[in-house]
Amino acid sequence: MKLSQLMKGITPNPDYIGVDIADNTVVAINPSKQGVSTFDEFIVFRQAVTEISPTFESQTTETTYYGTGTNVTKTGTNFSISVTGDRYMGDEAQDLIFDLDNIQAIGADAIYELVCFNINTGKGYAGTFTAAQEQNSGGSAGENAPATVTFNKIAMNPVKFDYVNDKGKTFDELITPVSTFKEDSYEV
Repeated sequence: MKLSQLMKGITPNPDYIGVDIADNTVVAINPSKQGVSTFDEFIVFRQAVTEISPTFESQTTETTYYGTGTNVTKTGTNFSISVTGDRYMGDEAQDLIFDLDNIQAIGADAIYELVCFNINTGKGYAGTFTAAQEQNSGGSAGENAPATVTFNKIAMNPVKFDYVNDKGKTFDELITPVSTFKEDSYEV
């Protein structure tokens, strides 16, 4: 399912106030892996998904100074998104990520462009993540086959995403804002 299909008839409200529920979390992946698809063309992890867990882990360093003792400085943030559920054959996002070539991919071939946002507000983030596929079949007799993948941030930090304003942009357009500099307006 494309993101545009999921969001059909839904208008996010950036000023939404109220209790949030887990089902409001959306994770979508660029099927082309190359920044040419608009966000509305990203495919959504939704079918047979039981849990989406975005996790933020602070990186810190400890230093002990004379007279003041130990100080902790935050030096960065690790982002990861775990998607867990039952393996659903025919779901575009699951079929993409659990394709044997993609399971075995390493280095640049294992990098995907993702967007994660709240369906109520339309706000979230987009970034590049490495896929770590953990389960794709098997399980206990008489139960559904599990499907688990964890996406870990790489290189750049994720950037802010607003579905209402960014849905028609490509990943590259979002991370590289268009310059407002006009050559003919500059005088030497």
